[in-house]
Amino acid sequence: MINKQFSQKNIAIVVDGKRIIQANKYFFKFFGCKTLKKFKKKYSCVSKLFQNDDKHNFLSKKTNGILWSKYITIFPKKEHKVKLLNKKGNSFIFQLDSEIFFQDEQNILQVITFNDITKNQLLKDKLEKKSKELSIANKLLQKKSNKSINKIVDNDMYHKISQKLNLISTISHGLTLKLENNIYQKEDALKTLSKLNNTTEHLLNSIKNTK
Repeated sequence: MINKQFSQKNIAIVVDGKRIIQANKYFFKFFGCKTLKKFKKKYSCVSKLFQNDDKHNFLSKKTNGILWSKYITIFPKKEHKVKLLNKKGNSFIFQLDSEIFFQDEQNILQVITFNDITKNQLLKDKLEKKSKELSIANKLLQKKSNKSINKIVDNDMYHKISQKLNLISTISHGLTLKLENNIYQKEDALKTLSKLNNTTEHLLNSIKNTK
């Protein structure tokens, strides 16, 4: 039932509504158990390994009284994420996909795929943090530059400062939109961070020169 198409970096399981009845090779490699029987004896259920996080809205064993495996089928359009510890105690973040292969009044067979998004999530968190920092910095710099306007004799210097402020605002706004719509790419994101850092540094130096 579990096809070879599943990536080696993804966990795939088949559940009957409550219990795991089949799993792919990466499942056993990730948790360090050779068989389902040994896994169930040690953990009973994969949801026992779900990690809480105050910053993110990760799935827990039950959400609003609904078992996690059922919850993701009731709300298929929502983004469902879980944080798991592997056999070495390292944290990984997965996005869940679910597909029902069979269902009647009493039985259900459901394939759930745990797609590893750890690197993307860490990058997204870093970008969100930088975006917030730049938004605050932009407001503070705007106030500071306004107070310094009477001290600026060189109109060209003031023009340069204004340009840098506008550039920070534009880049920060564009970055926020990409984060909200999940359309950023890693290479583009790193270039954006570098550009924002350089622009902010140049702006701070420009304002210091106006004193």
